[in-house]
Amino acid sequence: MLTFDRKESGQRMAKLEITCENREFREQWDQFVLNHPLGSFFHLYNWLEIVQWKTGFAFKPLIIRTDGGDVCGIMPVFIKKYAGITLCMSPPPKVSTPWMGLLPVFSSDKQYNIEKQSQKIIEAVHVFLRDQLHADFIRLICVSGFDDIRPFKWLGYQCSPAYTYFLDITDNAKAFEKFDGRIRTGIRKARKNNLIYKHADNTMAPTVIDAVTERYERQGLSFALDRELLHRLLKSNAGTFIETTSVLDEEGFVTGNILIKYKKQVHHWIGGVHPYRNHQGANELLHWSAIEKYSDQGIGYYEFMGANTKHLCDHKSKYNPKLRVFYSCEWKNNKGTLIDWAQILMRKRKRG
Repeated sequence: MLTFDRKESGQRMAKLEITCENREFREQWDQFVLNHPLGSFFHLYNWLEIVQWKTGFAFKPLIIRTDGGDVCGIMPVFIKKYAGITLCMSPPPKVSTPWMGLLPVFSSDKQYNIEKQSQKIIEAVHVFLRDQLHADFIRLICVSGFDDIRPFKWLGYQCSPAYTYFLDITDNAKAFEKFDGRIRTGIRKARKNNLIYKHADNTMAPTVIDAVTERYERQGLSFALDRELLHRLLKSNAGTFIETTSVLDEEGFVTGNILIKYKKQVHHWIGGVHPYRNHQGANELLHWSAIEKYSDQGIGYYEFMGANTKHLCDHKSKYNPKLRVFYSCEWKNNKGTLIDWAQILMRKRKRG
């Protein structure tokens, strides 16, 4: 536990208390996430436990409270020792998690107070990670919508933007009209070839994982998720947010997506790889059919998750989504800088 005092100009001495809670707090944790406007599937306790199991990083659920005991923020962090260097990450790498990071709560809607509270919370978290968890290297990837990363920069963090796409699907007919003509043509050809869309059937999820794994292996890469992780996820409470869609022909599976349906948004998480058989428009039909279904259910946005790889952006942008930014914030002490050198050496060895 850390109690952090800070004198604010013209105000009394404010105190924040940061604790690392045990598993008994998980229901309160999830309720906080579900109620928070920036809370995401990737902040849910069951998913965080799966990340710990998969990566070998130790999961630390941090709770930030005011001196009155009110929760003013949570943050999942993951700790691992590597060659004598303590890594602190949210999220850790290689687990198909685009963001995690801090979820703060502010007691005022006035900009001055919001900024002061944000600075205090972020500074308290940084001191806790550095002094209590003894972090040498910190990487926090903030959820999309957490836009004010200035307090991190003022503490010496290097902050870099990353991107994703969100499509407004409140009016699916209007969305369809704004698709690039090549997307609409692909959808029509897929229907003409009698491809069939199957909605929200998680029995197809292992097949999607296999298809993505095979695609990665053809490129000499390894895919982070596997059937065992998927099985654990679907058995957990977090699994209720997972829906799998697919496109079939007379021979069976052609392509599919594992989606996250969370609040009023659906996120294209895993899948949509090159079809098993060369059916033109299969992925276009896959996305469009899901958009139609979810729009009719009152879902507001469909995310084409990730907009950072050029050839993927060339396709995703044809659906006419809006670009959104999120931020990766890194801090390191002198020991932590050795991580950069290790990464450079590993890249050189791979090229050699």
